[in-house]
Amino acid sequence: MGTLAGTFGSMMGCAFDPSGRRVVGVGSDGAIQIVDVDSGQRVATPAVHESNVHACAWSPDGSRIATGCERGTLNTWSAESGEEIASSDANQS
Repeated sequence: MGTLAGTFGSMMGCAFDPSGRRVVGVGSDGAIQIVDVDSGQRVATPAVHESNVHACAWSPDGSRIATGCERGTLNTWSAESGEEIASSDANQS
């Protein structure tokens, strides 16, 4: 397995996809990276959160990733393209 390299500040969390072939890593600088486990190459780099990302999880089919940051924003990303699918702010009513 390769190293999750790049701009992370501090690594805050990571999760393997259901197949075990990809891993998503999130960092204190808002960075999100999806990496192929075998090659160590980045598969996608979704947009950066505005603050520390503390949580990440894969959908059961491995097609989406959910991330949550300390400001209360939850985002859903395409695991293939890195494009944002949805966003929700827990601080808005």
